[in-house]
Amino acid sequence: MSYLAESAWSYIEQVVRPGNHGASRRFLFTIPALPRGTTLDLGITITRHCLAERFELVFKVADELWRRWVDETDDKGQRAALEDARSRGWFDETGALTHWRNQAAESSGKTIVVLCGADTVTDAGSLEDFHRCDLETIWAQQMRESFQPWVAPKLAEIGLEAGKREAAELDRLLKPLLEHGKADLIEMSWWLEQLDLSGARTLREVQLELLNRMGHFGLPRFAGFPLDHSRASLGTYIGKADEFFSYTMFLDERQRDKALKAIQLVREKGEEEGLHTELDSDEVRGPYRSWEHLLEGLEGYITEESASDREALLKCDFVTIVDKILKFRSRSTPVEKEPPLRRISGSPVEVVLYALWRTLRDFRRDRSTGDATLQGIRVEATKFKHDYDSAEADSVADRNDMAVEYLRRLTGGLNELIRERVDLPMPPSLERLDVECDLCPDGLACQYSKTAEPQLEFTVSLKHSNPTKPLVRRYAWRLPETQPYRLAEAMVQWSLQALDSDASPFRMPVFHLPYYDELLRASDDDETRRVMVHCLRDGRSEGARWTNLLSSSWLSADDVLLPGFKTLSSKYFRFLKAAGADGLHKALFASEWTELRQAYAEVYRKVTHDSGASQDSQMTPMLMRAFLVVAARDGEAWTSEKYEPSAVATALHPAVLEMLEAQIVFLFACFNAAAARELQ
Repeated sequence: MSYLAESAWSYIEQVVRPGNHGASRRFLFTIPALPRGTTLDLGITITRHCLAERFELVFKVADELWRRWVDETDDKGQRAALEDARSRGWFDETGALTHWRNQAAESSGKTIVVLCGADTVTDAGSLEDFHRCDLETIWAQQMRESFQPWVAPKLAEIGLEAGKREAAELDRLLKPLLEHGKADLIEMSWWLEQLDLSGARTLREVQLELLNRMGHFGLPRFAGFPLDHSRASLGTYIGKADEFFSYTMFLDERQRDKALKAIQLVREKGEEEGLHTELDSDEVRGPYRSWEHLLEGLEGYITEESASDREALLKCDFVTIVDKILKFRSRSTPVEKEPPLRRISGSPVEVVLYALWRTLRDFRRDRSTGDATLQGIRVEATKFKHDYDSAEADSVADRNDMAVEYLRRLTGGLNELIRERVDLPMPPSLERLDVECDLCPDGLACQYSKTAEPQLEFTVSLKHSNPTKPLVRRYAWRLPETQPYRLAEAMVQWSLQALDSDASPFRMPVFHLPYYDELLRASDDDETRRVMVHCLRDGRSEGARWTNLLSSSWLSADDVLLPGFKTLSSKYFRFLKAAGADGLHKALFASEWTELRQAYAEVYRKVTHDSGASQDSQMTPMLMRAFLVVAARDGEAWTSEKYEPSAVATALHPAVLEMLEAQIVFLFACFNAAAARELQ
């Protein structure tokens, strides 16, 4: 039995149930392109139920999807299954899937039309009024985001019932596989169908079987998962397993050293804590002969990224490894309390300066530092919890590499600004106060999460004259999807891709966004940013992103402002490329911005100071529109009209960039003055 196919039928049955659609006798459903075996299982299951209910069924597979299956199928058994499906009349021989929507019914009873692979046909838009029976619909509407409809028959096979409590206990172990992208409903259905639970007699034994059989998803065994702790989340361990087995957990030398010290401590002190006995059980050490060999294999993987040890560790209990070995502390070993993590919102400069201010305040208030003299400051990122996802990422390591590259652009130029512009009073014994900043260091630990809010964790360390450890405070820069500087970085990339796709010699853009009217109607800043997220996400059409004010017809015109416009467009594109490659802050305090600002000011100076130029030029209105976001229109006559109903200035506009530059300079000036006064 296919659990997924049964759930699909349950959704269809729910739709056709008497009373849901009045006197309707014909029900239309579309199913997107799914794997061959899954689609054929759906056909068999839906056919069986329709026969039992005496419904007329029209089940068709799109011609393009069918031909793709035929081309990809070499196995004789699979080809036989396709021939059987063809003999049942499932192949759409018309080549036009929409043909079946209006076909007259052959009986007076209810007719169900199911069209598979509807998303592969060119006229799919005419199928929009069909009920969509895709994986998301089945999960949300029929299964109600719970695996109870599947685990109930599975448990019934071994004589167990699956009520709400039992289903919740199993959902706790199954749903994280979906949430962390380890499987979709198709894989989950196949896995549960194949899973042998005949040896389990209780719910706890079923849970342990599930925890020990997740190798199909590239995961280790989780036999030690604390089932009795209701707040314990398997998703947390899946995330750690991704970091561990992709080796990103140990890319940072400090993390490697910390792990190796913990392993050595287990060797020396583990016997006292009874850990050696626990590690020596078959359930924990897997293929290793003893706990000593397990520790050696763990060391080999951490130090050399040994592929053989990686495969062996996948068969060990990961929960014990990560919780009891890598976090091992002897009771006799004093535990050094880590400073609390303070979460901060704001611009990059605001966040770092606020963190510095808080740490300097603690330095003055901390009795252990007494009258110590400040000697140095270091700001360093320690972990990047990100939501960066890309179809180009083939593995966790690839995704983390892309996330680090994204962080480099987001914080580009900030390290130099902090080092060069934080100016605190120096003690007499020092020639200069060292200020170091690295918000994207080599080997930065990365952690991906679909649900948790992204953040960049960093520390501020103050070196002082007292012979004690530096004063260290921990902070986290909150980076939700709607964070303004994330949106600014996304806009730079979005606009750069659009302009790069055009081969025109001069590109002076006015930008267009989808949902422009919704953007204007947003009631507050938060709603504006949420709408902007959708604008950038859905604004994929190259033609809809921008209009080039310097079209070929205008370039051939003999206009007094044209030379200045050409210079301005070149400087603007150069600035965008610098911001897209190295980050907005880097470009804003480099020659690219200086030249852009000068070119922009020069064109405006010509318009405002040379009355002849403004009167003789038809291009003056273009200067008003340039670099703004306006409503998209056909043609190009509107580009020189003297009136624009509405516009939005974003981080792509030189005036906004100039305000941003002034804000940054102002923040540093205020911080330096206030900190100097407080440190005296």
